[in-house]
Amino acid sequence: MSGLLLTVATTDDCDKDEFEIKSPTSTVYDRRAVQLVLEGKDEAAANLFQKALSTQPRSLDAVFHESIHSWVRGESTDHDVLQRLQSFPKNRFTTSYYFALIHARRGDYQSALQYISEARKIQLEPASEADHDGFDSVVPAEQRLSVLETLERLVNAAHSAMNAQLGLYGTQVLHEDWVKCLVFSLDGTTVVSGSGDQTVR
Repeated sequence: MSGLLLTVATTDDCDKDEFEIKSPTSTVYDRRAVQLVLEGKDEAAANLFQKALSTQPRSLDAVFHESIHSWVRGESTDHDVLQRLQSFPKNRFTTSYYFALIHARRGDYQSALQYISEARKIQLEPASEADHDGFDSVVPAEQRLSVLETLERLVNAAHSAMNAQLGLYGTQVLHEDWVKCLVFSLDGTTVVSGSGDQTVR
């Protein structure tokens, strides 16, 4: 699945032409790096992710985004990403949300749905002081349930498409590398996959 790098930088904090950060905080570095990824400027993004992590090594957002970026570039594996996130507090919305995204991207749709369910349960629980420990900033509280609902629909659609492909093609290998993205038709009957092997199926 694509679209795992979800936050974007605000232009107030960044100089787009020179990649200079006016307010050097981990969050600003991280958001600017994500924006550079979306613009296809991977090397500049990698440098800013490192600056974000050197500014705040325990930034969940920066660790997640840098890990995903490294994984997509083939510099690490999905297992490396999961291991890095294991050190963060459990029972937090953002941690569960990020685990759901990673499992969806790696094609483990059952685990993704379990983490979506866990994130929903956490969000519906009464707020406590622990909810304000700085780890739950990626999705504003008022948008979390709708974000989870959208993610759940995407995961279910991807899972259904995968099952349909397996039913149609049996054990035939459709790609020789990781599937990098899935695109669904508006009516949900067709799915196109793009892979690191430079093919579209």
